[in-house]
Amino acid sequence: MASSYIGTMSVTEWQEVCTHLFGLAIEGGETDFVMDMMPILMQYAAFCDVMCEMLMSVCSNHILYGDTRAIPEFIGSIICGNWPKDLNKAVNSINPVLFITMSIVKGWILVINEDNSLYYTPKSVKRNGANDTDNGQSAQQQEGRNSPVVVEASESRHGSEDIKDDESSISTQAEPSEEDIAALNRCCMALYVLCEKTQRSLWLKWPELCDEIYDAIRPAITHNKHVEP
Repeated sequence: MASSYIGTMSVTEWQEVCTHLFGLAIEGGETDFVMDMMPILMQYAAFCDVMCEMLMSVCSNHILYGDTRAIPEFIGSIICGNWPKDLNKAVNSINPVLFITMSIVKGWILVINEDNSLYYTPKSVKRNGANDTDNGQSAQQQEGRNSPVVVEASESRHGSEDIKDDESSISTQAEPSEEDIAALNRCCMALYVLCEKTQRSLWLKWPELCDEIYDAIRPAITHNKHVEP
């Protein structure tokens, strides 16, 4: 009976459900409970659509306006969650929630890389080791969704080895506004909190993502004057 009712829920009702789940996760400290519920509810397409829209909206507010709730921690729980095998790929047709969450993190990385380009031109680095094939294609290889901060990362990854700060390596892009610099620092802090939350599990599940985070954060710390210490 309950399952039959859930299947007939309206978009407004799903919005109420997702709002409560977000509240439990980012305000109530009940992330584990929310992650237990997520695979059960994802059989309903309306839930997936509403949850993805709310993830984009909440994460955009976090970066653009400084929402101080535990949003990066929730993002980390989704990325490193113990998803069932049939949902354990960051592919839109398989797990849209995981897909859009990965796209959000790729967006944070892209914001940092774009600002880093004001101060240096990175050299490409090819890393050896594990890849993310067991978890499916990464979000940057999928069709992204337009959002101020939820964007696809470039398909070509850039390393940060042998970074030079001479005049020939400095970009001629215009200086960003104060709002852009604030958003940049929130992206850096969001990635820091994400890594602090997930720690070793992030590297085990998504080694290439860890490489991309490192390749963005290292020059941000060493070369980017917009990044606050």
